[in-house]
Amino acid sequence: MSIVSRRGFLRTSALALGGVLAACAPQPTATPGAGPTPAATLTQPTAEPAKVTPTEAPKLSGKLSVMIWGSKQDIDEVRAVIARYQEQFAEVILDIQEGGCGADYAACKTLIAGGSMVDVFVPGNWVSQSMIKDKVLLELDPYIDRDALDLGDFYPAALNAMRGMTDNKVYALPMGYHIEVIYYSKDHFDKAGLAYPPADGSYTWDDLREWAKKLTLDVNGNDANSSSFKPEDIRQWGFYTWPFTPAGYEPILLAFGGSTMSVPDGRRCNLEHPDSIRAFQFIQDLIWKDHCAVTPQADQENAGKYRFAAGEVAIMSAAAHWQTNIVLDQNPSLRNDVAAMPKEKAGNATHIYVTGWGVYSGTKVPELAWHFVKFVSTEGAGIEMGLIPAYKDLALSDLFLKRPGEPAHLKEAFLDPAAWPLCIPPTVNNVHYAEIIGPDGIAPAIEAIYLNEKPAAEALAGVCEKVDAIMAS
Repeated sequence: MSIVSRRGFLRTSALALGGVLAACAPQPTATPGAGPTPAATLTQPTAEPAKVTPTEAPKLSGKLSVMIWGSKQDIDEVRAVIARYQEQFAEVILDIQEGGCGADYAACKTLIAGGSMVDVFVPGNWVSQSMIKDKVLLELDPYIDRDALDLGDFYPAALNAMRGMTDNKVYALPMGYHIEVIYYSKDHFDKAGLAYPPADGSYTWDDLREWAKKLTLDVNGNDANSSSFKPEDIRQWGFYTWPFTPAGYEPILLAFGGSTMSVPDGRRCNLEHPDSIRAFQFIQDLIWKDHCAVTPQADQENAGKYRFAAGEVAIMSAAAHWQTNIVLDQNPSLRNDVAAMPKEKAGNATHIYVTGWGVYSGTKVPELAWHFVKFVSTEGAGIEMGLIPAYKDLALSDLFLKRPGEPAHLKEAFLDPAAWPLCIPPTVNNVHYAEIIGPDGIAPAIEAIYLNEKPAAEALAGVCEKVDAIMAS
């Protein structure tokens, strides 16, 4: 199996969230990580950014442009929410556009440079910090304060992901979020005579490792503990997590007591911390010593999320709510459930990825844009884009929790962990993200670990000097 294409993929994905969009949502219309358009040079808005000193309620009339992105199903779900707004406020003329702005910052830059940027769009927290730094997103605190919007109605972890890292101000209201969880096949656990993982995460990464070895089978039915096991001829994998990307490895690092960047400020490299090294060695051993985790090469042949849906993987880590849609679409008869991520030295840990409703700072109708954003994020909110609703009333309703096809332990796995201290966005989510995860940053070290070229300690030696230099630039 050639690894050149895998490395090529890593280079071209340096502008995306390490595969987060590909991992945490169906493919968007404009694929994040496709790279910036040559003409997508950011210029300041042609008009002065909207003043953020609102003194009166908006006039509910006028024209508002809104850009949405995602798969066809995503688009349909978001349009249904927008239709509810249009029904109640028919005097507002909505111009709904489909495009990549919000998922891909480069797409927004192109619109701004061309003078055609929309009033409202849907930014993800993998690009929002760069947008905040460049003053593309309108600060919403003055509107929130004036309208006495209760921010306690949103899950704090989701709302905080929409705040600026340096000023803690709110720049978007969260639509919904993905939390990384464990999906597992009940049939595989039943056949192996194993109890299901506790839904609340009251188990350890070592527990998962032992399960994965018992759930990995070769063509002769031998598990990974057997002396007759053939690692070169595996027909059922015990475990899968995303290779090479923060989505796959950092929840493990966090639980072990490490991280990619320092917690909570995210300003210093932490990859050479002993617990980060220990966690990466754990990952490498799962793949190449225990032979119970899907290899990067096998993942390149067929992504683990599809292998799980096909029944070829027993446990899928770092999966998000979109995995339910994949299973329902590809193998609805698969008996599966979810559990919160396991714990280690630092406790339970997971990543949160948030998609929100934001207002362009150069809009000429900030009051109308705010009125729209507030409605679709609160009383008009819907179940959109395969996300966990960030608005608590909706997330805790039967409309969501008892929706047909949802896993039995949806609340324990997806809602309760939002209160964990280590339910945080990837620590590398900052304006230097692309450089840090790229070939001049950590990519060579991460590749060496996943491809079993060097042990973790050797692969990570010296990496923080490079990362800290990038952060200082």
